Amino acid sequence: MISSDEPESEAERVQQRNLMTAVGMHIDLVTSQYEKATAYSNLVMMAGYAGYFGLWHLTKELVTARQSALSALFMLASLTAFVLFEVGKMCLTSTVLFTQIGQLNDPACRADPRVLAERVALTEAKLKRLSPCFTGLWAISVAVSVVTGLIGSGVLFYALTASLWRAA
Repeated sequence: MISSDEPESEAERVQQRNLMTAVGMHIDLVTSQYEKATAYSNLVMMAGYAGYFGLWHLTKELVTARQSALSALFMLASLTAFVLFEVGKMCLTSTVLFTQIGQLNDPACRADPRVLAERVALTEAKLKRLSPCFTGLWAISVAVSVVTGLIGSGVLFYALTASLWRAA
C-alpha cells in the first residue's frame, strides 16, 4: 500500500524533487541576503560609532564637561547594547556550529544517515524554538542602540551648536 506522503507517479516524484530544489535555493538566497544585510548594518553601525567618537574627541574642548560626559554615556550605552547582542549571536552561532561538527564526527551518525538526519532535525527544531526569542532580543538591541546613539549624538550636536552660538 502506498502512503499518502509518497508521490504516486514518476511525474509527481520529479515535481516533488523540483519543489525541494526550489525550496533549497530559496533558503540559500534568503540566508545569503540575511548575511549580507547583517554585514552591511554592522559596518554602518561601526562607522557611525567610529565617526561619533572621532568627532567627540576632536570637539571635547568646545563643549562642557557635563555635555561631553552625558553624550559619551549615551553612546557607551548604545555601543554596549550592540556589542552584547553581537557577542550573544556569536555564542549561539558557535554553539550551533560545534553541535553540527559533533554530529558529523559522531560514529553513530557516520554509520547511519538516519541517525544524522534525526539529530539535525532536533537541532533545527531547537533553533526554530529560539528564533522568536532571538528576533525579540535583536529588536530590543537595535532599539536601545539606535535610541541611545541618537540621544548621544543629539547631545553632542546641541553642545556644538550652543558653543558656536556662544562664540558668535
